[in-house]
Amino acid sequence: EVFADIDSNAQDRKKNPLQQPRYLAKPSAAESGILKHTHQTKHIPTQIIHGRYDSVCPLSDAWKLQQQLQKCTLKITVAGHSSKDPDNLVALQTAVKKSLSSK
Repeated sequence: EVFADIDSNAQDRKKNPLQQPRYLAKPSAAESGILKHTHQTKHIPTQIIHGRYDSVCPLSDAWKLQQQLQKCTLKITVAGHSSKDPDNLVALQTAVKKSLSSK
């Protein structure tokens, strides 16, 4: 097998051929790192801007992150993933102005 050295669940897939190889599996938000380290940054004021129609990053991940941070606001816009979407752009500009004025 070409991927025998990195396919750690090859034996499981022989029993269930539809099971995805582990090296192709996308890690969950909790496994990806940012949620594992929120204890180090939870005191920092944070603003999350997330597009309602973002098909790249799930809204549930942004919500989970916001729940872990003590000084965090989550703004959901009527936009997609791009910072160039008009609603995202306005929300990002507003967030930057708010951050700068609080210093």
